[in-house]
Amino acid sequence: KDGIFGSCETPKDPHYPDCTSKMDWMRARWTSDPCYAFYGVDGSDCSFLIYLSEVEWFCPPLPWRNQTATPTLKPLPKKQAAFQSDIGTLLEQVGTGKESLSFMRRRMRRLSAQWASAARRLDEKLHSHWREQKR
Repeated sequence: KDGIFGSCETPKDPHYPDCTSKMDWMRARWTSDPCYAFYGVDGSDCSFLIYLSEVEWFCPPLPWRNQTATPTLKPLPKKQAAFQSDIGTLLEQVGTGKESLSFMRRRMRRLSAQWASAARRLDEKLHSHWREQKR
């Protein structure tokens, strides 16, 4: 209800201990990236709270917001992490064209054997325990 009239107080909720510090951060730096404006941040505390509760989840859901508007995403199945030995995909992601990218590609090719060796040693050290694959 308060959000409709433009006065929003930072909620004090032990389940969201970073909410206050993130609000302070947003007040000081919300113009640092255009993505905030894309999500409706306009410099008001209400827009900060909406962003921090619905986009980044540092603050609790706001009771005066439509809770059904936020889709509930089904979690993706967890996959076993594995060391990649083929650097082809990485080289494709770096792309070509600029000299700085060519330098990076040459360096990746030169270091790939060392990276593969380090990955094997780390895998042995971890005893092939199940680890979740990161994005």
